[in-house]
Amino acid sequence: MSLLDVNRAALFGRSDERYVRRQLMQDRFDTFNQRLDRVLNDQTAYDDRAKRHLEPLQVVKKVDLVTTVGLQRLARLATGKTSNSFTHIACGTGTNAENAGDTALQTEVRRIACSDRFDSGTSMKFSGFFDSTTATGNYTEFGLFDAASSGNLFSRTVFSPAISHVNGSTVFTLTQVVAQSAS
Repeated sequence: MSLLDVNRAALFGRSDERYVRRQLMQDRFDTFNQRLDRVLNDQTAYDDRAKRHLEPLQVVKKVDLVTTVGLQRLARLATGKTSNSFTHIACGTGTNAENAGDTALQTEVRRIACSDRFDSGTSMKFSGFFDSTTATGNYTEFGLFDAASSGNLFSRTVFSPAISHVNGSTVFTLTQVVAQSAS
């Protein structure tokens, strides 16, 4: 058994901020990711509930790995040796490839509390919403942590192309689904 870690990052205009925040809630999470996948496949992504199209400025998706430290923390959670779960998502500008031995982001810029986190069958799902006050930057890396600062890194994802955020003009999201893989 191995873990499959699927991450999506999406950039939106600031005018979509309220709508996008609502999409990250547990009951809309999977549908939001399905719509992001439709956008990636050059298809329309209509939201019947809100009666509007999902129109991100940019979407990137990547499958990667959970870090060794992340797997160790899962083992400690499962055996009751810790109660610290993964609660924060960080973004940064580092470009080094992901590695199972990673313990931090290469160049962390901002860390926020997860917008939502929940389990669904054998999957763990996390989301983060980086608002318009996030510093302007080309964000290439994201990580899931068990603390508001420092802490243990569960996973690290490096996207290309970068999410090109502009302070005051755009917002961006990260969604992560970790599930059991058949391989």
